[in-house]
Amino acid sequence: MKLKINKSHHIIYLAIFIIAIFSCSDKNNDCLVNNTEIISEIEHIKKLLLETSPYIDIKNSGVLDSLDILSSKALSDKNGKIKKEEYSDNLRKILSNLGDRHFHLNYIGNCKENSKYYLPFGLAPWKNNQAVAVVKAGKGKFSLFMKDFPYLSRIDNYSLIDFIHKYDPENKKAPEYSSLAHGVDKLNELYKIKKGLRIGDKLKLTFLSKDLKKDSVIFIKVVASKNKWRDIDNYINDNKEEPIIKLDDNNILYFKIPKMYSYSENPKYFQLLKEKLKLLKNSDALIIDVRNNSGGSRDLIDFFSSYFLKPDEYKVVNIAKNKGSLNAEIIKDLEAKYLYPYSRFKNAKSKEAIDNFLKTFHPDVQIDNKLYSEYFYMVLNNKNARQTDNFYFEKPVYILANEMTFSSASIFVSVFKGIGNIKIAGSPTDGSSGMPMTYNLNQSQIQFTISQMISFQKNGNLFDGIGTDPDIQLPRTISQILCNSDDQIQQLIKIAKKSD
Repeated sequence: MKLKINKSHHIIYLAIFIIAIFSCSDKNNDCLVNNTEIISEIEHIKKLLLETSPYIDIKNSGVLDSLDILSSKALSDKNGKIKKEEYSDNLRKILSNLGDRHFHLNYIGNCKENSKYYLPFGLAPWKNNQAVAVVKAGKGKFSLFMKDFPYLSRIDNYSLIDFIHKYDPENKKAPEYSSLAHGVDKLNELYKIKKGLRIGDKLKLTFLSKDLKKDSVIFIKVVASKNKWRDIDNYINDNKEEPIIKLDDNNILYFKIPKMYSYSENPKYFQLLKEKLKLLKNSDALIIDVRNNSGGSRDLIDFFSSYFLKPDEYKVVNIAKNKGSLNAEIIKDLEAKYLYPYSRFKNAKSKEAIDNFLKTFHPDVQIDNKLYSEYFYMVLNNKNARQTDNFYFEKPVYILANEMTFSSASIFVSVFKGIGNIKIAGSPTDGSSGMPMTYNLNQSQIQFTISQMISFQKNGNLFDGIGTDPDIQLPRTISQILCNSDDQIQQLIKIAKKSD
């Protein structure tokens, strides 16, 4: 039987066809940004950097020149348009060279590639810019992907770290261990770091033997299922209202901080924490675990000053300057970080502490003070020492950190390093202290974050790109990577026992 189509049907089908063409055309145009818009946005970015970013002054690394080159290319491009996601990738590569650890740039439009693909194994950061390849073994544990060749050292024609720096530029300027760890973490979700692949595509991978003397080159297909590695401490439950505290058989108190909680958002947490810390009075040592803590508030720093500083002791632990003009909102943000100008300190001992600190403080970078505010100081003191439920803990304290300890968690580490009987253990932190601000580029649908505060540690070092070194080096072991045992904690307990 023949299907009869009259003239009205022809008209309808033609209309649908025309609408489809224009719909596709509109969608394609929505995914493009024209050269005039690019040039305008780049000028806007340059203005923001010059007015608000300390990192353009201290770690420029040719950022302004690179932005000018990108603008010139847009001006001379005959096509007149570029894909928004490609443009965002170009901007990300350039602005990553600032060394601002809070910098982040993301295309937030609807033209993203949606396909997800993964390596057929998980990866954990290792030493010598290598990663350990693992597969899930059930019950939160892992086994080696290749028993005799456990270490991934190359992807295609790149060393592992060069591959990471090429495709994860935002962490290129991080401290060495952190740069590797962040890149390896993204490799666990390969589509986030290497675009343009499909399920079944092959990658050339080079693995090293346990003794590092032999290698094995294999071709691996990317797969559809995730095989992400998780650090052993991530299996501890994160209950925002219940502090994770336990007293072990050695009379050592262990306290895990998964996030840097705030007084206002988690009042119950601090009430319970104060109650549980009564166990400290009869404890022989305290271990505070801030591994893989990505930050939050500085309130826990203020809280522990009542336990870690002697009565009437005042310590300058962080100083910072804001770039650009101050307003009420910025001052409020600084005060939320316990940073205040000299004039705000009414206590004579606070001012004396600042005066003495400045006599020996030498910042490791020089800036044009005309572009910046005066110094803002974070001064800690044991203001609650005379309260009956607060006390100075004079026994050993160990703060356990790693390369994923970031932002206010890394500040926690830096602030308390060298105070009283406190020792830092683990690996160097991913330091960051920049007061980030987020901006939108409406034409290209790009959102990016840059910092406007330059912040120094007690020793004059910046936080960003440097971090804080531990007093006691405790790298991960293979057993810990496989989640068989938390060897960093066990080693730290042994050290604490010897110090009794």
